[in-house]
Amino acid sequence: MLAAGQLRLLVGACVVTCVIADNGDDFSNNLFTDLAPLLALFGERVTMQFMSQSMGWADNIILAMAPLGIMTAMVGAIRVGGPSWLKAIIGRARESRAVAEAELMSSTSNDVCELWNGQEIVRVMGSGPIREFVILLPKGRSKDGNLAKKRGLLGCLTTRYPNDGTPSSLERCLEMRAMGLKDSEVYGYIEKYELVKNSPLAVVRNTNAAIPNLTLNVHNQVGRGELYVVAVLGVALQLGVLVYCGFATRYLMLPKDGNPVDDYAFPCTACGTLLLIAGMLLCAHIVETSTLETRYRPGPGKEARVIWLQRSGTVNDQAFESFAIFPEDRQALVTTSHRASGEQERSAGTNIQETITVAGVLISISGFIIQFTGLHGMHWSASVAQLGAIIVMTILRAPKAFPLISGHELDWLAMTLGKPARAPWLLSPKTCTGWKKYCRPWIDGDDDWDWKVAVVEDPKGREILKTNSDIDSRSKAHKLMKIRRDLSELADWLGPASIEAISLARAIEIVMDALFNTLTREFTWSLTVSGKQLYFVHNKEQERGREKDRDQYKAVTTDDTWLQAKGTLVKPNLQLLDTHTAALYRDLRWWMPDGPVRVIEVKVNDREPRTDGSVLQIEDDRVVGFTSGPTSSSSNDSIHQYRRKPPGPPCPDSSLAVESFSPLATLYTQYMFSAFMWAAAKKMEKPLEDSADLRRSWSNTTSADPALQPIALQSTQLSKMAQDIQTTGIGSLEEIYLAIIPPLSAMDRLPRPDPVVKWAREQASSHEQLGHWKEAADVYMQLFRTAETFPVEADIHAMATALLVEYLRAVTDAIELGKAQLFDERHVQELEQLKSDLDTKLQADCDSGILAELMGLHEAQGRSWRCSFVKEFEPVKDENTKLKFTTLHKAACYGAMGIEQIISSTGVNERDIFDWTPLHYAATEPSGTTLQKLLTYRADVNAGDIRRRTPLHYACWHDDDSIVRSLLQAGAEINLRDIDGMTPIHHAVINGRRRVMRSLIKAGATIDVVDGLGNTPLLLATYKAHVDLVEELWEYSNATLRNHNGRTPLHLAVMAATSEVSRREKIVELLLEKGADKEAKDNGGRTPLSLAAIKGYKPIVRLLLEKNADKNARDGEGRTPLYQAAIKGYEPIIKLLLEEGADNEDIDSKDDSGQTPLLWADIDSKDDFGQTPLLYAAKSEHEGVVKLLLATGKADIDSKDDCGQTPLLWAAKNGHEGVVKLLQRK
Repeated sequence: MLAAGQLRLLVGACVVTCVIADNGDDFSNNLFTDLAPLLALFGERVTMQFMSQSMGWADNIILAMAPLGIMTAMVGAIRVGGPSWLKAIIGRARESRAVAEAELMSSTSNDVCELWNGQEIVRVMGSGPIREFVILLPKGRSKDGNLAKKRGLLGCLTTRYPNDGTPSSLERCLEMRAMGLKDSEVYGYIEKYELVKNSPLAVVRNTNAAIPNLTLNVHNQVGRGELYVVAVLGVALQLGVLVYCGFATRYLMLPKDGNPVDDYAFPCTACGTLLLIAGMLLCAHIVETSTLETRYRPGPGKEARVIWLQRSGTVNDQAFESFAIFPEDRQALVTTSHRASGEQERSAGTNIQETITVAGVLISISGFIIQFTGLHGMHWSASVAQLGAIIVMTILRAPKAFPLISGHELDWLAMTLGKPARAPWLLSPKTCTGWKKYCRPWIDGDDDWDWKVAVVEDPKGREILKTNSDIDSRSKAHKLMKIRRDLSELADWLGPASIEAISLARAIEIVMDALFNTLTREFTWSLTVSGKQLYFVHNKEQERGREKDRDQYKAVTTDDTWLQAKGTLVKPNLQLLDTHTAALYRDLRWWMPDGPVRVIEVKVNDREPRTDGSVLQIEDDRVVGFTSGPTSSSSNDSIHQYRRKPPGPPCPDSSLAVESFSPLATLYTQYMFSAFMWAAAKKMEKPLEDSADLRRSWSNTTSADPALQPIALQSTQLSKMAQDIQTTGIGSLEEIYLAIIPPLSAMDRLPRPDPVVKWAREQASSHEQLGHWKEAADVYMQLFRTAETFPVEADIHAMATALLVEYLRAVTDAIELGKAQLFDERHVQELEQLKSDLDTKLQADCDSGILAELMGLHEAQGRSWRCSFVKEFEPVKDENTKLKFTTLHKAACYGAMGIEQIISSTGVNERDIFDWTPLHYAATEPSGTTLQKLLTYRADVNAGDIRRRTPLHYACWHDDDSIVRSLLQAGAEINLRDIDGMTPIHHAVINGRRRVMRSLIKAGATIDVVDGLGNTPLLLATYKAHVDLVEELWEYSNATLRNHNGRTPLHLAVMAATSEVSRREKIVELLLEKGADKEAKDNGGRTPLSLAAIKGYKPIVRLLLEKNADKNARDGEGRTPLYQAAIKGYEPIIKLLLEEGADNEDIDSKDDSGQTPLLWADIDSKDDFGQTPLLYAAKSEHEGVVKLLLATGKADIDSKDDCGQTPLLWAAKNGHEGVVKLLQRK
């Protein structure tokens, strides 16, 4: 049973009586006797509400005068301060203190809160999501806020009240006095951000009050004086009732039931009323002293506005929406109330409090019974007077509330503080009407500035990271961000984007630690908000600074998402990475873990929308990112239309983008992180120092040719940074790379692409070693085209050019060798076409300056070579950064003094653009002094250059065997092959270095090692006509070994690459003396005599004929030496062969074309095409052969071939003027 009900029965049993009355008395009896219990019942909530607002003796007096809810007051006193046995009597022995606080006390705590349910204030068990802000403004503004508008009252402060009890200048800063404050209460500080001098707008929050008191502050209070007046009026009203009762009884003699009033009636009424008042005062005092109240009033020249921001949520199973709650007028007082602590309660004396409670209850009950008895004996007008007094003491008030968007309450307050002239809490009720949840009242016709982040920006306009002292923080956007940040700190609320903001702050910290670990000062970066710069400050040192960093990101992220909070459907987003360039797409392919699988190319749609899905329609606020191209062509800017397709060729009007369906908070957080990365990339002074590595390609396609496989790179530093950022929860690993790569790519700050160059060299060299010249060229050309996507000053430009030039040199050498050694004609033609393509590419797309410098570096390296299109160059003699030619290279090349000092300050194994180390240069330097010093510093003796040649390879170009021995003693590998498959002994033989060759042989060089063409040192020595080397090698080598063309030493000797005929004859004579097989055939079936006839070497032909070489030996095409000489037009050789009887054997045999070997002996014989020797000689412009055939007198000059052409016609058709004249003479 309820406590009030139990006492009601007790009191009712004492006062039950039967009466007989007249009409008026009957009305009086019925009124008080029957309605009193009802008044006690229905007055329960009214009394409890009043007691919950009671804060002093004035309130107690007001409650005691003409009391309503007497039983509730007594029960309340027992519940708050009564002894346990008394609580047990009323059934409240096990009641928690929070229940009594919620119903009876004025305080709020973590157990009890006051919230707005949309219609009224309700007290609810639990801790509610509500915060109280006090806004201080200068006095004198007009009702509509015009004065505030004119003065520009915009600012922000952070005022908190710590519990450390440290005194502060609160009154000087806030100009707000506290009434009845104790020394341990309410200390704080303030930071002002003023737009107009002496016009600050201050925001205050008392953090000691866990939950604000709405009920105590919703009225337009004028101070405690008003309560005193009401208390005096209450006393006067209650005394007036007693006076009236005495006057009606003693002077008016108003009867009771037609009889005079009994003598006990008035004394009982007066005594009972006084006792009841005393008991109610005690009961009210018990409840009132259970809480401690603090009141504040604005200082001179200030007025206060109170705003409560209530978030949506559920408290004690009751759902509440978001509201901004504020009184309709300024606050004279701001009141807080909290439950008295245990120590304060004990200091008052528990026993005394319980005694007072018991006394108050007993006195109240006694007074009520005595008063009831007295009024029952009084005239009925006395009861009506008492009831009237009760009614007069009842007052109702109500606050004002506006609905808000859930989760964005602080954003609303920040924006209204930014423009207080339009703030609902400052305007009059008539001005502020028609409020809706999504309205933005700070927008008006005069100034429609609104918070809108420029979510699509030109990356070229992005500001670099700055120090805190370099920024201009006077912009409106920056000040609003500070307001929002400080409000968040004051409220201690997590916003809807708090998690994202924390993730963003952590991600930025990770990036700063990874990229700027030496930066210790504060730095800033910015966003553009409505055309103004919004700066973010990051402090790497102080933990407090890091908390503020997160608050500022939280402020911006929640503001952004709040303005787009209307609607909850999942909608598409478009993140623009940057303008579509070859460089950006290249780096996305290289560095994305799974490649740019989601990347698309988008272009503003300036046509009618299509229904095939190729046109994206994206809301304006869901398009974010960076691009230099157009972002919208529609007059309706709320919807952007883009045509999408897979990435194609670069286009300045297109952008690379990614489509997503992320929540707005995530989208804007990732955009802000990307904006930070642009600022950070611009701050970086050089690329990431970590080396890149090739990894498995993201492509699912495969190709037999590795050159066609996509390249994929990874960097330990970049990967670790991205993975660390992923742990913050800001996005997936792919989304993080999409934010990191574009800015680093645009600023050329990604790790150096050296692995790409290395990969290209490995792939191309594999092809070169197999003789796949075209495939190797494809790799080098692919690398060169890739290098063109980098800035001109990038190292890869020069490196790719150097590789292409070096390869062009190799192709040129291969063409010369192919022609000299009579390689397959088609093969030589393919090489010539390849050389032409390389020449064209270099001439068209390569800087002539770098080509000249490369030629000059060749000259400095002692391996001069000329490009056909490079006319002028100079040897490199000074440091050259582009060619990586350092001081140490120069010292090693030219033998400079003081090389020890240079080595100590630089790396001994530094490489130039051709990968030459200083030791390479020293190996070609005659004295060898520099080489010894480099070896002392442990220079790498096996370092390979761009052609995989070591210093030992180049040392073998010279005849200083001491350098070779030094390198071998230092650990140089003696049989190491270069890209052509040549070992050092090959180079020594080619260059005719006998002493070097001997040193290599003594050191254990393999003598019969073959190069890429299958040539042994002996074969190369014979081709180079180094007689002395051949004599020595013949003793050690296997003379029967052939190269890949099937050539023996004698084959190569007859084609020896020498301009000295005597040397060629000597080498052939030597080999014939050594017993070389003069009838050996190569892969084309050619004997040494056939090769000599083709080359036109008459002395060699005579020498071989003298050694009885087969003059009629056929090659693979059935052609004899005589036939080959005739085709080439070598008249002396033809005569020699004829003189030696070449026309007496197999006279009727024919080659594969139907031509007989002695076709020339039968002057008018024809081949399968009807061609006579004279016709063929005239057609081929062999003037000497024509003259020889005409001299026989047997040649028919009018003979026609199958096409009806005569020798004269063929000669004229082919423009052979000399042959035409000879034929015309006949």
